[in-house]
Amino acid sequence: MPKEIQITYATKDGKLVFIDNVGNGLACGCKCTKCGESLVAKNKGKIKEHHFAHAIDSDCNGESLKHYMAKKEIEEWKVLNLPAPPPKHRPFGFSY
Repeated sequence: MPKEIQITYATKDGKLVFIDNVGNGLACGCKCTKCGESLVAKNKGKIKEHHFAHAIDSDCNGESLKHYMAKKEIEEWKVLNLPAPPPKHRPFGFSY
C-alpha cells in the first residue's frame, strides 16, 4: 500500500510555514494551502513524521509544495517558467 503523503506546509497569516516552525496543535493557527480550512500541527512526536492534519474530517489531502509555489508564481508573474524538455534520444547516433 502506498504511503500517504503528509502535509508539511501550511499558511499562517498569509505566509507559507513549515510544520517544525509553528506551535503544536490547533493553536498554531494554520490553514490548508489547498482548501483553506484549519489545520492541526502534529509536530511534537518522536516516532511519526511531523505533519499537519485537517481539524475536521475532510476529503482534502493538501497539495505539494511544488504545486503551491507554481500557483503563486502564476498569480504573481502571470507566467510559469518550466525547464526545457530533454533532447529526444537518437538511437545509434543517427540524426534526422
